[in-house]
Formats: sequence, C-alpha cells, structure tokens
Amino acid sequence: MLRKHLEFRKILQIDTILTDYKAPEVCEKYLSQNFLGCDKQGSPVYMSAIGNTDSRGIFKSANKIDVLKCCLKVIEMGLHQTKLQTLKLGKPVTQCVYIYDMDKMTFTKATDRYSIEHFLIAVNVFQDNYPELLKAVYVINASTYFKMVFPVVKAILAGSIIRKMKIFGTDGWQEELLKVMDAKELPACFGGKRTDPDGNPKCNTFINWAGTVPEYYFKTKNVEKFAKLNGVKKVIVPRKGSFEVKIEVKRPGQMLHWEYEVVSHDIAFKLLFVGKCLDGTEIEEIVPMHKFETEYEPLSGFIICKRQGNFWKAVRKRNLKFGIEGFGKMHDEWSEEEKNAVAELRKIMKDEVPLDMYEDKHIFFKFLKARNFNLNQAETMLRNHLQWRKAIQIDTIISDFKPSEVLEKFISQTFIGFDKTGCLIQYAAIGNLDGKGLFKSANKYDVLRCVLQEIEKIKKRLKYKSEQIQGTFVIVLAVELFAEGIQIFQDNYPEFLKKIYIINASVYFTIAFPIIRRILSGAVIDKIEVYGKEGWKPVLLDAIDADVLPAFLGGNRTDPDGDPNCNSFIVHSGPIPEKYYLTKDFSKMMEKDGATCITIERQSKVKIPVSLQYDGSILNWEYEVKTHDIGFGLTSETAKSELIPVHKVETELKSETGRYRCKSAGTYYIIFDNSYSWFNSKEVCYRTWVTDPYDSEYSEEDSSFQIDF
Repeated sequence: MLRKHLEFRKILQIDTILTDYKAPEVCEKYLSQNFLGCDKQGSPVYMSAIGNTDSRGIFKSANKIDVLKCCLKVIEMGLHQTKLQTLKLGKPVTQCVYIYDMDKMTFTKATDRYSIEHFLIAVNVFQDNYPELLKAVYVINASTYFKMVFPVVKAILAGSIIRKMKIFGTDGWQEELLKVMDAKELPACFGGKRTDPDGNPKCNTFINWAGTVPEYYFKTKNVEKFAKLNGVKKVIVPRKGSFEVKIEVKRPGQMLHWEYEVVSHDIAFKLLFVGKCLDGTEIEEIVPMHKFETEYEPLSGFIICKRQGNFWKAVRKRNLKFGIEGFGKMHDEWSEEEKNAVAELRKIMKDEVPLDMYEDKHIFFKFLKARNFNLNQAETMLRNHLQWRKAIQIDTIISDFKPSEVLEKFISQTFIGFDKTGCLIQYAAIGNLDGKGLFKSANKYDVLRCVLQEIEKIKKRLKYKSEQIQGTFVIVLAVELFAEGIQIFQDNYPEFLKKIYIINASVYFTIAFPIIRRILSGAVIDKIEVYGKEGWKPVLLDAIDADVLPAFLGGNRTDPDGDPNCNSFIVHSGPIPEKYYLTKDFSKMMEKDGATCITIERQSKVKIPVSLQYDGSILNWEYEVKTHDIGFGLTSETAKSELIPVHKVETELKSETGRYRCKSAGTYYIIFDNSYSWFNSKEVCYRTWVTDPYDSEYSEEDSSFQIDF
C-alpha cells in the first residue's frame, strides 16, 4: 500500500501540488471544497456543497486528472493544516472534519453517473492514500434522493469511515455542528455566528457553493475519430461474456499502455499479471475490475512493469482517489507488535522518505494501520504515496498552486474550524456543485490540485493544533466528487480521516451508495455517517461547538451581516457560467513568447535541456499536444531517478503548465516521451522559463498560505 502510495504521489507530483498546481477556472468556480476553520479540539473543518455541485458539468468541462488533482490538493491542504495545528497547540493533530451539504441535491444529480464517478475518485484517493485522515463527516440537508443513493455509496466505503459519519436531513444538524465547532468559527448559514464582512451568513467570500457549470465549459467528443486511429481494433463483447488480451513483458521496466473506447454503455476492465514461481503459476491483480463509460473521450492508462511475464487485460480503473483519514492512538498506547512493525517499516524506508517524515513515527503507523499491519502492503502503499507526492508536487502545492477563478468560486471545500476534540472541520456544498460546468471549464489536473491544496492546508492547520493523534474531517459533497476524493485519501493520506458527515442526502443518493462502497475500505466506511434533511444538525452540534458551526448547519456562526450561510468564508458552489468553458486553439500556443514547436516521432523521446545558474531556482513549463497525448517527465544530469516520473498527459482543452523547485543549479531535462506510440508522431508546442531566487516574481515555498483560525 505504501509503495503504491509513493508511486501515486510521484506520478501526480503531490509533493508540490499546493504550490505548483493551477486548477482550471471551471474547477475553481464549481468544485465546492471549503476550509471553514478548526473544531473545538483544533482539527481542520472542511465543507462541500455537494447538493449544489454539478458533477456532470464538471466532467464535461475538465479532464479527470484535473478533478483528481483538485481533490488531492484539498487533501494535501488538510494534511498541511494538521501540521500547523500540531505546532500551534503543541500536540499532534492528524485528522480533519468534513461537512457535506446535500442541499439542492436532485434526483438527476444523485443518480447521474458523473456524480458517482466524481465520488468514486475521491473515495479511492482517500482510502488508498490518506488513511485515517478523516475524523468525522457530517452530512446535512440530506434529501430523500440522497437516502436512495447512499446505500450504493456506502458499499465502497470503509467501515472506519462509515462509523465516523453522521447524516442529517434539514433539521438537527446545526445543533450538532455547534457541538463540534465554536459559533464564531462556524458560518451563520450552518448555525454559527460567522459571516462575511457585509453580514452575509452564507460567507461567499470564502465558501464556494458550486452550482451549475455553464455549457461553454463543455468538451465535445468525436466517437468515430478514435476508431479510425492506427492500431485500433474493434471487438464485440457478448452479453455475460468477456474478451482477453495477452501482452508479454520480456524485461522489467517496460511500460504497458492501453487505450479503449466503448461505443455505448460501459465495459468492465481489469489487468492481471501471470508469472512463474517455485510453487507454480503466480497470478496478481494489478488493476481491479471496474466499470466505466467512455462517452466523451477514450480511457487510457499505463503501468511500469517491474517483472517479466504475461499481462492479461480485459478496462482500466480510471477513478481518482480522495479521502480523509485520521487515527486516535498515541505512541504509548501502541502494542509491542505495532511498535515493532513501525520500527521495521521505518528501517526499510529510512533512505527513501524525507527526514521530517522519517522522524514522525505516526505516519508509518497510519500506513500500517490502513493495511491491517501487513508490512509488505504498507511498504507498497507508502512508496506509492511518495511517488504520488513527488509527481503532484504536494510539498509545495500550498504556495505554488494558484487555482483558477472557476475553481475558487465554485469548488466548495471550506475549513469551518475545529470540533470539540480539536480536529479540523471541512465543509463542502457538493449538492450545489456544477460538475458539468466544472469539467468543461477546468483541466481535471487542476481540479485535483485544488482539492489537494486544500488538504495540505488542513494538514498545516493540524500541525498547530493537537498533541493527540486525532483529527476531524466533516465532509458534505456530491457523490462523484466524494468518491474521487476518498480514493485519493485512501492511497496517500492513510489514517487522516476521522469522520465524514454526509448531510441533506436524498433518496437517490442511497441508490448510488452501494456502488461507491465497493471502492472503500472498511476503515473509511466506519467513519461515515449519512443524513437526509433531518437529524444531522444535532449530530454536528454534538461534535462541533455552536459558535464554530455555521448557522445553516445548526450552529450559531454567521457572517458579520448575520447571513447564516456564511458566504464570506464558505463556498456553496453553484452553476458555472458558460464563459468559463474551455476551448482549444493550438495556434494560440504557437504564438506565445518563447514557444517552440517540435515533432516527436513514433517510438521515440526528446529531452529538452534547461540550464539553471542558481540553487533554488524554479523551472517553469507550458506545453500542448496538437492531437492525442504525450508522455511527460523531468530529470537532471545528476538525478538518480526521474524527478517527475514520465506519465501520459492529454491537452484536449488547454495547455498543460507546471513548475518544479530545483534545489541545485545545473542542467535539467524536460522529457517528451512518445516511445509508447507505435504509429503516431506527435506535434508538441512548448516553452520553458526559469525564475531565479533573485527575480522579483520569485516566491518562497509556502509563503502564500496564512493560517486562519
């Protein structure tokens, strides 16, 4: 689990996602993921206006990688906030509270496959990468539709998450939130006293209420285009039947790529490895079976084969992973077996993890607990997490990533404050999120970074909060977004989730829940509580002080103008205007200053050298592929391994931008890899520039984030 987590972090550049990732405008405006503050025990509180989130619009407007990165950014922000809270309070704070507002959740939203996909991405990330980050989840304003879908979602949630969830309808949740958060911390719209400076209780200045994503963000797809590509084969899979493709890997290190499209409906896909061992044939499931549709674009994926043998593929699990985890066990409470396991894992990973991570024994405990103290699985998860952090650039995501306007305005992920045990509370108005507009207006990679940035802020807040290994994450979010986030959490933030409250859940939400449950670990499921329109306010108030909990969640907190919705600090999502929708024009990239266009032949790669004169300089890049995709990576003349692992990137709607903080001067190489393509050459237009430490536009790492309590 740990190795996979490290790989995941490296590919997505999680370590610098807070500073380097820029979410598409549609993601910023229509993904509701708001930091509301901290609960009474110091844990970060986040809120998402799930009911008002237009997941369909988001996925029609942005690439899934952006949605994933927005989720990851929120999670990483949460981790960052927990670290800040730990430093501030002098005791460990490792979990977050999430509030998921299901208000405005309709039957269409609750049962829409985009909403479910969005949710699955979040769930997979959380459970696989952020174990035990979640302290509690409050689901408020849960409607009848939510209750219908929740059984589907619950099916993929870990038991630990379900146990941390409290679900309310339209009543009872405000009192519950006030038990967890101080009224002055909680937005007035959630029952607290916090408002915007103008008195708006919805706290629109810091809460993204999501909304409908305008159609001008939407992408378009040519179904016949993919079928005409060289090397594409067409097969008909009969009902109740299957189709297998055997690929022989002759040597370790080779990359296995795949891409597929279904004309209509969906198809299940999985990848198996068949090798030989002393006892006979060895079969390992590399990619678990999962169903997906390809309505707007073909699905593609790749893996680096570490062993030779035969791989059998039948559709890649394209879910993003999001989650919030946490744990509440102190070092002196660990058993001898647990202490020995932690010591052994630290010994194995000593030379591969950063010093600050190595010195924190609780991090190793989290990954071990997330894999039931299976040392090999925990090591795999941690290694994948480190790779994922490096790829997403999580460590600098707070200072370097600047979300686009659409992500800031329409992604509801608000820190409300801290619950009564000191864990952070996060509220997200997922129900009001315009997913369709979001993914038509933002790159999915930016959506992911936006979410990860928020999570890192949570971690930073938690650093200053507590010395106990406990935390809270109160979440309210749309099904699809929640799934993606949970998946990210599970892979990269083990034991970070304390509790998830899904509120305002409708009947249709319960329909989708059994599906979502399939991707969730039992630990996450136990931390989730789902509520309809009633019953969740008392639950939230039981965990959060009324003065911290927004008035609309049952607390006393409002905006300065008395607005119970606390719009001054809570993003309630909402419809994304079509003006944010993306359109692609390759010629515009060619006209930019310093742009160079090259053709990368099939089965070849190109390295672009960039010289840096000073230590600490920032290497910036922007590139766009005219058609198809391209492998992208970063290395240097002295690096023992790739600084950013090569991974395939599509630039269907907009150019891809990024940055990397280089510790040492020297020559760095940007890699454009087309070696996986047997038939197609790729036309790439790119530009690079260096920001030296002495330049006026240079910013120190983490300098842009201020802790707000």
